Amino acid sequence: MNYLAVADIITQDSLIPISAAVAVIMACVGAAWWIASKLNTLDRRLEKMEQAREEAWTRKDQQIWQLKLAMHNPELRIPDTHEANHAVGS
Repeated sequence: MNYLAVADIITQDSLIPISAAVAVIMACVGAAWWIASKLNTLDRRLEKMEQAREEAWTRKDQQIWQLKLAMHNPELRIPDTHEANHAVGS
């Protein structure tokens, strides 16, 4: 390949205008910012879901609360959680 021929092809007119380059760079920066914003939103939602899962009232928590309630209030009839589960399931 003749290097002089290549040098003749690339001229000042073949370069892109600076405004077009700036526009492309700004579009890339804007797209990166938008993607980062969406990922941040997803991260916050996931964190809320994980926190809600950790704070969930489990069956074991209910049974412990039921036992403590029965011990502190012997005059109350507290339904057994096993009975309630069978009634709902049948």
